[in-house]
This record gives sequence, structure tokens and C-alpha cells, in this order.
Amino acid sequence: MKRTKFAYRPRLESLEHRWVPATVNVIGGNLYISEQVGTLNVSNLVGGQVRVQDSAKDITVSGVGGTSRSAIYITGTAKNDTINFAANVNYTSGAFYGGNLYISGGNGNDIFNLTGTVQSSVTVTGGSGDDVTNIVNDSKVGGFATGGLQVGGNFKVTDSSGDNDLLVEGAYFSVGGTLTASGQHEVHFTNSFVNVQGAITVSSVSSSTGAPLDFVVSSSLLPQPSLLSSGGNITITGYGGNDNVDFSTGLVGVGFVYTDNSFTGASRDITFNLGGGSNSVKVGSALSDGEGGIQDSTLVLSGNLSYIGGSGSDEVYLNYPLIGGNTNVNLGSGTNIYHDHGVRGTSENVNGFIFSNTGDVSVIGGSGSNTLEFGWDFSLGSTPLFNGRTYKIDDLNISLGSGTNSTTFLSGFVSGAPGTYFPVSINSTFTYVGGTGSDTVKIDPLDGGTYHYIGSTSTIALGAGTNTLSYHVQDVRGATTVTGGSGINDVHIDTSNSVSAALKVALGTSASAGVNSLSIVVNNAITSTTSITMGNGTNTTTISTENDLDVISGNGLVYNGGSGTDSVNVNIGDDMYSGNAVFNLGDGTNTLKFFVNDNDIRSSRPTVTVTGGKDTNSLTFSGDLAASFIITLGNGTNTTQFNDAPDGTITYRGGNSNNTVNLSGGTFSVDIIFGNSGTQLLTLAQANTITGRALSGTPATSTFDNNGSKSNFTLNFPEI
Repeated sequence: MKRTKFAYRPRLESLEHRWVPATVNVIGGNLYISEQVGTLNVSNLVGGQVRVQDSAKDITVSGVGGTSRSAIYITGTAKNDTINFAANVNYTSGAFYGGNLYISGGNGNDIFNLTGTVQSSVTVTGGSGDDVTNIVNDSKVGGFATGGLQVGGNFKVTDSSGDNDLLVEGAYFSVGGTLTASGQHEVHFTNSFVNVQGAITVSSVSSSTGAPLDFVVSSSLLPQPSLLSSGGNITITGYGGNDNVDFSTGLVGVGFVYTDNSFTGASRDITFNLGGGSNSVKVGSALSDGEGGIQDSTLVLSGNLSYIGGSGSDEVYLNYPLIGGNTNVNLGSGTNIYHDHGVRGTSENVNGFIFSNTGDVSVIGGSGSNTLEFGWDFSLGSTPLFNGRTYKIDDLNISLGSGTNSTTFLSGFVSGAPGTYFPVSINSTFTYVGGTGSDTVKIDPLDGGTYHYIGSTSTIALGAGTNTLSYHVQDVRGATTVTGGSGINDVHIDTSNSVSAALKVALGTSASAGVNSLSIVVNNAITSTTSITMGNGTNTTTISTENDLDVISGNGLVYNGGSGTDSVNVNIGDDMYSGNAVFNLGDGTNTLKFFVNDNDIRSSRPTVTVTGGKDTNSLTFSGDLAASFIITLGNGTNTTQFNDAPDGTITYRGGNSNNTVNLSGGTFSVDIIFGNSGTQLLTLAQANTITGRALSGTPATSTFDNNGSKSNFTLNFPEI
């Protein structure tokens, strides 16, 4: 049969609406790619053309849409796929991709490499394997990025299982919307600039069997850090156990975005929710001077910082971040460390955002061991971030569970300038609540340094274990309350100025016998009521002032002891101007020593009132005593010694046992009545005089030693 030619020549058909063996198709401006063989390379060209290349094919398709209503869909296989997507290769003018990009990996261990410009959104969905998403830089200058991936809309990479990574190394990665990386293990931004206009959400696989989160922004090219900036909130969530977040060598800006060659700022927050396991968060940097050192904050946070830990061990280090809002930390149970070296309330202008808000700090610790630090702890030197500034907080609230807890206030200092320190400054209230274990609270300055500052009320509640408190503040400006539980309490309160607001200390309980030690040192005056209550144990109290006890009305000093052993030593460094002193020593073996250095008074003379219990009371009064004394002792063995005569009258009521009153050092006005049983002794030292009366209900066993001349009391002993 004779062969004839076709009536027309065959031509290459468009891929529109027709599947070909390469499993590449364009439908309605959308490009669909699947069933790759080997490595898949997808490159956006110009004019709606896209090159698709794998080990079995190399084709260029046309008709691909370039608007937000069109997309490229890439679907991987069940094998270990490598998918490379590049828009505007070599940054050819107009060779960006204007639509959306969707990549779905199969169930293998897939690698996705992305570069170029996508004007709409990018979504990468991994399968059940271990997937890696790389943001690739095809042009570098000096090791840092000038190329990478620019996304006009949102960027989202998500996995439901596996050990998955999002890696940006030496690249510029810009997102015009939000960035979401969920189901990830490693999220590493290294030697890169990541600029996100919207919020950033990073999380690990939402299962305890998944790999933990490791989110790191770092640089190996210091002093130039990697940069992560977010115009929205940053939320970081871990589930898989031992999660790690480390921004220590990367500059992270929260609430700051880069547009038109400049940064703009607004108040935005960062939240860490890491759950159970041993978790670590490091933001900011351990600052150092000199070449190669970081001298500015590496976390610039315009809003609030929140941390939520779980039942494991949590370590949170805020190493000199600049924080514009509040800080809320919940460490959970376990062995926890929290170091707060934040920089707050500096009035620093960062790209138009003023960091004038000092902010509150709240820390909650669980039932394990909690170690907390607040303040700056290094030689500030010439570090520009700290010039003329100090560590500030508005309100500080600490609540720790049972266990061994340690809280320390630190002081930074200026090298080469002795005596210039940067203590902790709490503008408003300080609240501390300890647990049932051991609590150590050290609010101490550096040797010779400035004391810490608390501007308003302070409430410290130590637990029922072995507790130590060193409370060294500039002054007591607001009502201050310190309580200790039924265990051992060792409390030292020291002010560089006055006690000008109510100070209340209550250590121990009436239900058990503890051991309590209290020292109050006031390097100026007490001008508001100071009251002390001790439980039924062994109590030692020392109170000293550099200047006056000068409370205008009411009681200036009140002491209430328990049924155990009370030892009280009071030293007023200047005058007892006004304000009464009241000592209720309670039962047990009690010792009171009371000294006043000078004797000026105001319009009315203050009164010192002492009440002793039924056991043993030993009282000693010395100095310029510009006060009247009212002493009432129980039915025990009582000894009262006046080394100096007070300006006012001594009113003494002894119990029905053994009472001794020794008077020396001046002219005494007394009103003394001993009990109806026991042995009584009243001694007046030589060269001293006495007026008033002294009565005893037991004349046979009552002796008046008047300058060595002894006589017995009678029931109606005449005025002396």
C-alpha cells in the first residue's frame, strides 16, 4: 500500500489541561509537579515560564500565573526526596515568582532548598520522615547574606512527626507576613539576617515522643551577630522534652521590622512555653569589652517576656536584654535556674521606640530547687549600653515552692571607678513567698557599694524550713513585712538610711519551738513603728540605729517574744526623741539590754514598757535614758539593772518569787512594788539618790541596800 504524508505537521502542545509522563501540568495558571525521579529542581524564569528538571526530564513550561490567586504545587514521593526551588535565579530583573508556593513532602527523609523571591506565600508540609528545609543564599559578601529567600506573604513550614529542621545559614530571609515553623527540631539561623514583618511561631512536634526543639540564632563572625527581627509577637513552644532556645550570639528584635532601609518599632511580646523536660533559654549575651566582644544587648524586646516551664529542670538566662514590658516566668517543678540581668526603663530610643517602661517581673518556682539572680554582675567598664543607668524593676514578685531556694540581688560596678555601683532598684513593691523547705534570700551590695533600693512596700514570707535573709536596702520607704516559719530563721536587715515606714518582723510560730536570729541595723533613724514577734523557740534579736528613735506618735519599737528563750539587745545611736518602746518577753529565759546614746526629747517623754514572763528575766538599761520605764515581771527569777538613771520614773512590779533591782548612775524616781512571796533585793549604789516609794509584801525576805546600809522592807514602807 502506498504511504501518504499527514495533511498537517505535528507540533509541541501546551501543557494546559494535559498530563504528560513528566507529571507536570498547568491548570488555570497553577503548576502541579509530582512523582519526581531523583533530585527535583524548579526554577522560575520570566513571562510565566518555569523550568522543571529531575534526573529523568528537563522541561520548561509556560502559562504559569504570577498573582496571589495562582500557585505552584510540588508533591514529593515516599522516597527520600530533594526538592530545590529557585525564583529569580541570579536576581534577573522581573524573574521573581508572584504567586504562592506549596511543597508537600512524602513519607521519606526529604530536603527542601528554597531561594529567590516569592511575592505571595510559601507553605512547606513535611511527611512522616525526617525533613530539612534550607533557606539558601546564592550570593554572599564577607560571609554574610546578600541573597536568600524573600516572601511577600506568609511563610509556613509544618511537620506532624519526625526529626525536622528549618535552617538559614549565611542567607537573607525576608517574610512580609507571618513565619510559622511547627513540628521542628532544629531551627537554626546562623550568620543570617531574618526579617519578618508579622508574628513568628516556632514549635516542636506536639508529642512527647517527638524530637525536642532547638531554636538558635547565632553568629560565628562576631562582633557582627546574626539578626532576627519580628514586627509581631514571637511564640516558641516545645513538647518533646529537653528544649533549647539560644539567642546568645544573635541579635533578636521583637517588635522591630526592617523596611525602606530603616527599622520601625511597636510593642510586641515574646513567649516561651517549653513544657516538661530539661529546658534551657538563653537570650541576650554575656557582655564583654574589647574587640570581638558584644557590647550591646542582643535581645531588643519592645513588649513583654513570658516563660512557662514544666515538671523538669528549667534554666532561663536573661543576659542583658533590653526589655520594654513585663517579665513573667513560671519555672515549674524541678531544679530550676533563673538569671535576670535585664535592662529596663532606660529611656533608650531604639528606632523610634522609647524604652521608658521599667516593667514588672514575676517569677514562680515549683517544688524542686530554685536558684534566682537579679541585677548586673560584671565590670561594666566602657560598655555603652549601661552608661548612666541602673538595673530597674517596677514590681518584683517571687513565689517559690518547697525545696531549696536561693535568691540573690547583684551589683554591677564600673572598673577603674571605685565606689560607683549599679544596685538593684525596685521602683514599687517587692514580694517574696518561700516554700516549706530552705530559703536563702541575699539582698546584699558589693563590699562598700551602694545598697539596693525598694521604693514602696516589701513583703517577704520565708517558709517552714531553714531560712536566711540578708536585706540590705537604702531605706525602708514602704510598709515592710518579714515572716519566717517554724524552722530556723536567720534574718539580717540593714539600711543605709532610715526606717521611715512600718517595719514588721514575725519569726517562728507558737505551735513549735524554732530557732530565730534577727539583726536590724539602721544607719540613720527609725521614724516609723518597728515591731517584732518571735515564736516559741530560741530567739536572738539585735537592733541598732546610727541616729534617733523618733516616731512622732504611738509606739516606735515593739517586741513580742515567745515561751522559749529571748535575747534582745537594743542600741539607739542618738536620741530617743519620741515613740514608745514596748517589750513583751514572754515565758522562758529572757535577756533585755537597752542603751540610748543621747537624751533629747520632744514635747512629751516617751515610755519604755517591759513585761516579762513567769520564768527568768534579766534586764539592763544604760545611757542617756530620756524616758519613763514601766516594768512588770512574772513569778520567776528577775534581775533588773539600771546603769544610768532615767529622766522619768521607774515603775516596777515584781512577781511572787525572787526579784533584784540594782540602781546606779544618778538620781532615781521610783515606784516599786515587789510580790507577796519570795526574796526581794533593791540596791542603790553609793553616791546615788532615790525618791518615790518601794513596797514589798514579804518584809522578812526583802532587803533595801541603800549605799551599803541594808534594811528590811515593811508592808507600808514609807517613801524613800
